[in-house]
Amino acid sequence: MVRSLKINMNRNIRLFGIFKVFTKRAFLPLTTIYASQVGGLTVAELGVVAASASIVGLMFETVTGYWADKNGRRHSARIGAALALIGTLFYVFFANFPGILIATVVLTIGYSFLSGSMEALMHDSLVVLKREGDYAKVASRAQSLALIINAGIVALVPLLYPIDKRLPFIVGAVAYGILYYLATLVTEPPRLVTKTRKQTLQHALRSVVTRH
Repeated sequence: MVRSLKINMNRNIRLFGIFKVFTKRAFLPLTTIYASQVGGLTVAELGVVAASASIVGLMFETVTGYWADKNGRRHSARIGAALALIGTLFYVFFANFPGILIATVVLTIGYSFLSGSMEALMHDSLVVLKREGDYAKVASRAQSLALIINAGIVALVPLLYPIDKRLPFIVGAVAYGILYYLATLVTEPPRLVTKTRKQTLQHALRSVVTRH
């Protein structure tokens, strides 16, 4: 049983680097251009979309963090990836103001679920392996890998846009599908140190209230 747990925790750490690659939104630089050219959004409508994303992000960041603590980081990552996939498909199939507004809001909620979930899962995996001191090294290596690979992807995305303006978002949807699959492969580490749910929620709320 102990050997099996160690194998699963080591697999979590290996998957973390790959997971980080697919969390990057390669199509992000094109969303405003796409919304304007394809969706026909006005400057005012673009402002509504941006403001909605900011408000929703602020509202859900705390709630999803508490939910992940309560129900597990693996489940949080799966929900986040699924919502990101759904949001991206709205860009592809509903390129108008309501569709792009929904796409942006759903993506924002998805990234609230994704935010920190795999980092926390990876940290807990290292704790189980008694390697918590390696967290910074593992995290920086994964981030470097993600940035290098995504630099190439971002360079290719503008080449896809002239062929079909939906192609960058289709590629993004495929990436989120892979992200969901990766989230199903990880194993939730046992909780070695826990807080009460009330304490965890209070701490999360205080972090938002005092954030600058």
